[in-house]
Amino acid sequence: MVILSIRDGVARTGNGRPRVVGWATGRIFLPSAAFAAVLLWGLSGELYGQSTDIPLAPIPSPAAGEAAPTNGVPSPDKTISREAIQREMESVLATLENDPARKSQVETLYREALAQLELADKFRSDAERYRALTASIPQDEEAAKQELASLTEALEEEPGAADSIEDLERQLDEKQKALDEARKLRDALEAEAARRMSARSDLPKRAEAARQRRQEIEARMKSFTPSDDPVLTRAQVVALQAQWAAAFLEEEACTAELEYYRAATESLFPLQRRVAEQRLIVAGQLVERWRRFVAKRTQQVAEQAAQMAQERLEQMPEQLRPLAETTSKLAADIAEVTNKLQAADDEFAAASAKLEELRRSYEKMRERLQTVGMNRSLGLLLRTQRAALPDTRRLEADTRKRQEQIRELQWLILDLNDRHVQLPPWDQEIDQWLARLPKDISYSEQLELERMVTELLRERNALYDRQLRAYNDYLEKLVELDNTQREMLRVVEEYTDFIDEHVFWIRSAPPLTPSELLAAARLTLGVAAHAVSPKFVGDLWASVRSEIVRYLPLWTLAAALFLAWGVFLPRIRSRLAKLGDLAKVSTCRKYRYTLEALVWTIVEALFLPAVCAFVGWRLLNATDATTASTSVGTALLHVSRFLALYGTLLGLVRVNGLGEAHFLWPQTALLIVRRQLRWFIPVGAVTIYLYYWIEQYGDERWIGAAGRFVFLLYFVFFAYAAHRIFYPNGRFMRALRAETPGASLVRFRHTIYFLMIAGPIAFMALAATGYLYTAAQLSVQFRNTLFLPIALGVLGALFSRWVLLRRRTLAITRAQQKREEMEKEKEKGKETDTGEGSLLDQFILN
Repeated sequence: MVILSIRDGVARTGNGRPRVVGWATGRIFLPSAAFAAVLLWGLSGELYGQSTDIPLAPIPSPAAGEAAPTNGVPSPDKTISREAIQREMESVLATLENDPARKSQVETLYREALAQLELADKFRSDAERYRALTASIPQDEEAAKQELASLTEALEEEPGAADSIEDLERQLDEKQKALDEARKLRDALEAEAARRMSARSDLPKRAEAARQRRQEIEARMKSFTPSDDPVLTRAQVVALQAQWAAAFLEEEACTAELEYYRAATESLFPLQRRVAEQRLIVAGQLVERWRRFVAKRTQQVAEQAAQMAQERLEQMPEQLRPLAETTSKLAADIAEVTNKLQAADDEFAAASAKLEELRRSYEKMRERLQTVGMNRSLGLLLRTQRAALPDTRRLEADTRKRQEQIRELQWLILDLNDRHVQLPPWDQEIDQWLARLPKDISYSEQLELERMVTELLRERNALYDRQLRAYNDYLEKLVELDNTQREMLRVVEEYTDFIDEHVFWIRSAPPLTPSELLAAARLTLGVAAHAVSPKFVGDLWASVRSEIVRYLPLWTLAAALFLAWGVFLPRIRSRLAKLGDLAKVSTCRKYRYTLEALVWTIVEALFLPAVCAFVGWRLLNATDATTASTSVGTALLHVSRFLALYGTLLGLVRVNGLGEAHFLWPQTALLIVRRQLRWFIPVGAVTIYLYYWIEQYGDERWIGAAGRFVFLLYFVFFAYAAHRIFYPNGRFMRALRAETPGASLVRFRHTIYFLMIAGPIAFMALAATGYLYTAAQLSVQFRNTLFLPIALGVLGALFSRWVLLRRRTLAITRAQQKREEMEKEKEKGKETDTGEGSLLDQFILN
């Protein structure tokens, strides 16, 4: 054994004579013969060749006082080649055919080396590419500036006034293709920007991991202990060198890519984005310019044709006037359809642009969320985006209206097709019109009239075709618009769900302090004064008046219905009182009284909610909707839900109503609930109206101050009313314990009280700490959840009432049968027990 100290790729023995080694630094222990074989193999030229492209491990410079590398020592710029390793592997494996175990082990090491060298090739090409990109940044910036200047010049292009409609439509198609291409380039650039942002956060980690891996490999190379098998040792050396090369070049590639991003972020990337945005803007403006020009030209042609037909009608002989009138009507109808087509095309362009904007915003928000994660600023941005989203109810209403238009248009097109089919043959129709001409005219006049008939019929048939084509184009445009708005509705719903999912626990306002609470109270008074100010009321009345004029039959029908409903309310209350008196009678056996009382209770309770819901629905979907009308409409819809819930509950506990007379609930308990609901319902309706009106009409300051104050005020009132009703030792619970000790409200009174008080307190705490949006969403679910116990309680009471009436009916029937039997026995002179004669009264009382 000899000890070799390897420095600078030179193996030095104990006497200082150098021996060349091309793969490691450090100290190794190696049998002399095996080491010589590996060394000669490494320097034989199989490893280093003219096609080499992968660097070897770096060879340090000689230490002070040491000899420089001798001839034959590979210099630091030597590289390793995959082709050479492949040839070497094939040569070695050919010599190991008789030793499968060694062959498998050696082949595994060589395959690993080839895989690492393939990765190293990729990293080397990436590094060279990014270095070239870094070097070409000035040229790329200059090219981008030139393109930006050329785009400004391209915007000056105008449609040709002398071009035909067909040429203009062909040019429009080309502009549309350019717009689609610009949009694709812009999207690709944005996707690349998102990838680049993610890469800039990952590249330092990758470079550091590659550097650590390279250092670990170098440490393994220093401490490498060759085996007795020189072939296996050689394979291990090659594998280590390949691993080192892959790690080294990966670090170089990451560094080069990161340097390119840093250099290009300053000016090149913003400039490229400006170019992409400007290219898209220019392409969109050109498309819009050509589209409007084509529509205007088409409309002009249609109007000119209609005008010419009308002028010719005045000059036509009396016999041909019906045919000329038909032609004139067709031309006017085509002009009208062309105008409708233009309006639909404008609406379709706006809807397509809005849909594209929504998709871009949605994708951008998703990418930003994946890249930087959720934070308060992004949460506020998402909430702002949610408030700016199109109203889904309006989209649904527009879709329903358009479906009606599409159906009517389809029937009209079918009718036009039938008319075309029913036209008589050309010669026959000419003969029919010629037969109407007077006989006492000259031959020249007859020829002139025949010519006019032929021209009119030819023009009429052409107008029939144009009319059918115009209606078909209009139908196609409406279908495209309908599909676009349906897709927009889907995107809006998906976007809304995405925002609600991610911004639920994001603060929407700073925590509330006592001083801010006083300021919020003062601001709330100012906001409430603004809600009833003459200016706001005037703007609201303008929208309402416009909506009433536009849909006068609908408003008239609704007004008549609500007026009749309101006039009928006293009779409903009188009927409810009468049904209560009938139900209280101990001999009452009719379940229909209870069902009728339930129906009339709901009808009475839903009067005000129905009025609020109708007015809110019309204001929210008004054609000339403003911020004032939209905010009031939204607030009224929420108030209608509140009134529907608590109004129904108040109807259940009314005097001699469903709860008292039919369900036999304790009167004292109902009195307490009734007193609390009578003050809470108007107060709650006002606060709910103010909160949702502020949310729709106000800005962030209004919502964070006045809106939050109103929200807190509502739940203060709610908690107080809940405390007065559900306090375990209060009058309500004492009355229930006295009359129905086994009721669920009594058994779970502590749990119910905790839930009814803890819920509002939790919502107020969330709102006060800044989670107003979260508290508002949870409060809506809390309010909706209250429907469930009320509905279950009513269903349970209905079932109990049915059971009671069935048992009462059965008892009365049995008592009557028993009395009949007793009377029969008495007639026969038999002795009977006189005490049994009062069974009927006992059953009735029970």
